[in-house]
Amino acid sequence: MQLKKIKKWFNMLSGKGVLHIDKGEGVSWSLEEVRGYYIDYSGKTANPIDEAGLPYSKLADGRVENLPITVIQYGLGCYEKILLGDESFTVPMKTSADYMLKTQHEDGMWDAFKAQKKTDYYSSMIQSQGVSLMLRTYKLTGEEKYLDSAQRAFAAMLKPVGEGGTALLKNGHIQLLEAIDRPMILNGAIYSSFGVLDMWVMTGEEKYHEILISVLDAIKDELKKFDTGFWSKYCLDGAYASPFYHKVHITQLRLLAKLYDDDVFLQEAQKYEKYMSRRVYYLLAFVIKAFQKLTEKNEVIAIIE
Repeated sequence: MQLKKIKKWFNMLSGKGVLHIDKGEGVSWSLEEVRGYYIDYSGKTANPIDEAGLPYSKLADGRVENLPITVIQYGLGCYEKILLGDESFTVPMKTSADYMLKTQHEDGMWDAFKAQKKTDYYSSMIQSQGVSLMLRTYKLTGEEKYLDSAQRAFAAMLKPVGEGGTALLKNGHIQLLEAIDRPMILNGAIYSSFGVLDMWVMTGEEKYHEILISVLDAIKDELKKFDTGFWSKYCLDGAYASPFYHKVHITQLRLLAKLYDDDVFLQEAQKYEKYMSRRVYYLLAFVIKAFQKLTEKNEVIAIIE
């Protein structure tokens, strides 16, 4: 089991495999209309596909699963390919959206981690990216069922954690939790904000803009806590970011600065870039992260590839 995890970490560091490819800013996004996703997932279209046309993941216990995050990001990658002129990805995108439609609960939720652990299934990141996939599939097909799915997923995401949702009200602002049994995870909180942005762009309704501002303010409230002085944290429970996720943070923060013309995000991205350029910082962060991984008591079954 440990050997499989070590292989996964090596892949993460080297950028090998569709789980850990470097993902830059999306090339087709717009604030005028819902178009490409804000992060480029086109590389996810290299995922292996099963007989049903769905991307799958291999888990450390030997099982093969169609994980929600894998299916959603594959679908978003397909849409990027479509926007770039390759219409052969239309059917694969719709296949992904239809799978998410079929597995969505009546209340709008998806079981984010059910294949990997027994409790705390829900995730704002899964909900948000599901919203983004469904809105783009609705735009592609015009079928109302996808718009309805997006609206239900969004409403479920905004419910408080104590009521079965993924939102936490703190300092008057809405925190969106990638994992409801952990404090804020930086990359997940930022990804979660993109679904709110999509709802505002799609509808133009002020209520979604107000929610977006609250979600962004919640990220700003906690942002300095992710800065260790030489590296970024993955989560406010003390977990350090791997080099892969540290780079994700830089990409996301630069994108937030561009989307909202906000120097708070840009300044933090620039600090993280400086940390990344210092080899001693990189090595120190790697050692700390490796130690945390080897000593953690984690009930989650890892995704190997």
